[in-house]
Amino acid sequence: FEVCANHILPLVAADHPAVTPKHLALVANAYAQAQAGPYVLPLMQEIGKSACANMSASNHQDVALLLNAYAKLSIPNEDVYDAAALEIVKHIDTYNVQDLANVAHAFAKQGLPHAAVFESVAGMSTRLMDKFKPMHLGILVHAFAKVRVRQQAFIESARDEVIYRGTIG
Repeated sequence: FEVCANHILPLVAADHPAVTPKHLALVANAYAQAQAGPYVLPLMQEIGKSACANMSASNHQDVALLLNAYAKLSIPNEDVYDAAALEIVKHIDTYNVQDLANVAHAFAKQGLPHAAVFESVAGMSTRLMDKFKPMHLGILVHAFAKVRVRQQAFIESARDEVIYRGTIG
């Protein structure tokens, strides 16, 4: 994996046209899944620079994958999270329940209680509450708790959904 990281690095650094936001997210995610060591830091720094410059070309899955890669590798990069936040808020209506949970988890894992992101995620999650699988609902609620963000309508909706599923549903 280290050899691959060293091979990919110059392509990302040169902003090669074949390297799309989807590729950046997939590469970052692959290294996160492999629990890559310190050798991946230079590559992740370049992915971050490129992702920030091209975040508006990313779709919701690319954003969620990229953020979770940084979170899983415990690599702080506030520039990436700030650039992603703008896109998340702008396009929150395109996010599915898994992406909503993953985005909230990524911000929470990095300790970033970004108000606009959590407000947008809370609003969309409240509308889609009945679509969440238990695992994603748990991840989402945990993320809000971890960064101590209180969105009352979201909290009440999550509470009601859990009670409904536990008694009637």
